[in-house]
Amino acid sequence: MLRERKDDPGTQACAVETFAKGCAFDDPWSCTMYAVHLTRGVGVQQDDQRAMKALEKSCKYGKEDEACVYAIRIKESIATKARKGTEPK
Repeated sequence: MLRERKDDPGTQACAVETFAKGCAFDDPWSCTMYAVHLTRGVGVQQDDQRAMKALEKSCKYGKEDEACVYAIRIKESIATKARKGTEPK
């Protein structure tokens, strides 16, 4: 869905809603993807605090799980942005 219509606001909002619902059921990959959208403000208002909350569920299957590996990178990016007071590059 996102590959075909990645620039469509309706598609972005639908993806965010889907990831949020999956995260509510503790699905690690859904939580990671929800956090990606929250940190970038794609399809939803940018909110690093909500992203960090979602990322708490991303390592359910261990640190080697792909969802967790990516979540750790996102957390580091948010922390760097907070320290610098700027957007990560």
